[in-house]
Amino acid sequence: MTQYTCLIAEDSPVEREGLRYLLEEKRYPLRILEAGNGEIALDCMRKEKVDILITDICMPFLSGLELGEALRKLGKSTKILICSAYGEFSYAKQAIACNVSGYLLKPVQRCEFNALFDRVMEELSQQDRQESLAGLELEKCWYDVMHGFGADDDMRVRLHRLGVDMDTVRPVLALACFENKTLECGMKALEQAISFRVDGMWLLDMFRVLLLLKEEKMLSRDALVLRVTQLQAEMEQATGCKPAILAAQPLDGASELQAAFQALEKQEELFLYEPGSVHILGECHEPDDGEAMDTLNRFLSEAEVALAHRNYNEAYERMEMFAACLKLFGNTPAPYMRCMTMGAISAVLRHRGGEKSQKKILDEVLTARTVGQLADLVERHMRVLLPDDAPSMEEHAVKRIIRTIHEQYMEDLTLDSLARSVYLSPPYVSCLFRKHTGTTLIKYITGYRMKRAAEMLRSGNRSVTDVAQKVGYGNISYFSSLFKSYYGVSPTQYGKEQRCGGALK
Repeated sequence: MTQYTCLIAEDSPVEREGLRYLLEEKRYPLRILEAGNGEIALDCMRKEKVDILITDICMPFLSGLELGEALRKLGKSTKILICSAYGEFSYAKQAIACNVSGYLLKPVQRCEFNALFDRVMEELSQQDRQESLAGLELEKCWYDVMHGFGADDDMRVRLHRLGVDMDTVRPVLALACFENKTLECGMKALEQAISFRVDGMWLLDMFRVLLLLKEEKMLSRDALVLRVTQLQAEMEQATGCKPAILAAQPLDGASELQAAFQALEKQEELFLYEPGSVHILGECHEPDDGEAMDTLNRFLSEAEVALAHRNYNEAYERMEMFAACLKLFGNTPAPYMRCMTMGAISAVLRHRGGEKSQKKILDEVLTARTVGQLADLVERHMRVLLPDDAPSMEEHAVKRIIRTIHEQYMEDLTLDSLARSVYLSPPYVSCLFRKHTGTTLIKYITGYRMKRAAEMLRSGNRSVTDVAQKVGYGNISYFSSLFKSYYGVSPTQYGKEQRCGGALK
């Protein structure tokens, strides 16, 4: 059963609690929100899709009738129920003008409230059924246009009946590519989360979903990226995975949908995009992959030398850097990335005598859709040469970052510089570090610097200025503020108390 959102706008907490009780008692399929005045209610409805509004007439800042009028001007189709102590005919007339679905006098009678709310719920259900049928027909029309069928006068008539002018609409196509088979179990959640925000949604396979967004005008490049990025965030929230998205808005609108769809599919075949990235068709130029080629070849050569000497830990570390580079240079052409990956795995197979399984592995390499999947293949085959309890590539990367912090804490350490040191992207390193340490990179760096500063102050032979500079802070005031937040006293006081035998943490 569809879950609807109901907003109770009422300045009296007691009244809000009573209305919530009536709704929860009947176990309606509702998500219930509350607002203490009309202004808060209107702000909420600008941000949320609210299906039912229960409101009083007399409220601070914005009355219930003014709220209804504002919603009408915004084009909201929200069902409005008024529960008020005011029963004058003039209020009823204004309520009718705002398309109010029901008007109840306080104190609200349970039987009257339930009867009215049952009717509103049935209207919503019927409306959903009609919109669902219309939505399916509209999706079918768009599907036919994208595949070259029916882009004629008859199709224009069909779309016009559904509220779409084929000659003026400027649809956007978005091809969302997930790193794994997220859609195998997450398609239902995805449909529930974004189906009402898009005009077409087609599952291409367990890795990809195609979306169509109806726009009335051509969007600027920045507006298109923002539109797609917002959609991407909602997809991540629904599925737990952030897809790479390739998007296009044909200049000539619906008549160019088929060509745009084919171009997106071709582009997706040529490149293995980094998860979470956004790309606009027409800007997908082949990058300068000289750096990627040199770096990947170097790590692969070093890994092969280590394998030849049976130095498996060294080989694993080199392969780990190789896999990290695959992710870092994710927009390098797919054929080259697959070739390099197969070369790395073949080096491992030759060493352990597994050449017969190369055909199966080649199939895995050729069907990989992201650089992350290629990197996982390298790690999986390399780990066979290591003990079962050997750390993963992720753990290796985090350990190297921690080692760098401990060795270079006095220098200007940034997320970008640390990410470059392990050949990973900054956002990935940020998530990885929190995942394996339970804290953020910045907090860890600051905490370690404060620990070393405290050790220097306890020795008693350094000034606060000298200590601040030794742990990487040129601004003495900022250092002192940080130190006090960690130890509860200023650096000067800490040093004095420690030298006098004080017990501080």
